[in-house]
Amino acid sequence: MGNYDDYKRGRDLAWETLINSRVSSLPVELDRVAGCCGVSVISFERAVKAGYIYEDEAVGKMFAKTIDGIKTVFVNNTLENKGSIRFLIAKGIGCCLLAKNPSYITERTAYEAGIFARDLLMPATVLFGLGVKDAADIARICHVSQRAAQIRAERMAQLYERNRFNGHPLEKRVRAQFDTFINENKLN
Repeated sequence: MGNYDDYKRGRDLAWETLINSRVSSLPVELDRVAGCCGVSVISFERAVKAGYIYEDEAVGKMFAKTIDGIKTVFVNNTLENKGSIRFLIAKGIGCCLLAKNPSYITERTAYEAGIFARDLLMPATVLFGLGVKDAADIARICHVSQRAAQIRAERMAQLYERNRFNGHPLEKRVRAQFDTFINENKLN
């Protein structure tokens, strides 16, 4: 697990990405985010057919590498849980943004990319604004897996307990960007 600086790097990059991509509603549109970040996302099947990767590379759930100068996320879109696929794509985008060469991901970068994916898909300030505390609501609103939603709900409980929302300037900007969505979709 990374240290607090690694955590902040992934978190802050997620906030910056939401702001720069002008995302203002949940679930986050990953094709829009990828496009704004200059990252391509392609399924294993399509990548093999197009000759971007060899069939023996199309294993596991996701990996990233640079193809013709474009950082690209390759994802196994045959997984049953579409929420898991969304998290993998977000993590892959994070790897592309955080690493000079996305083919060589360090443990630190993988950790930061996981934080990035969590905060991109399930921004705490937005969930707080909506009054969301329950994993089922997080999964439904953010279109993530129940497992990812449960982990986020546990972290949200800590944030609620410590009242740690909207303290960072970037987080405040994300909250402002989502204000209309929050006002139209509050749970309470």
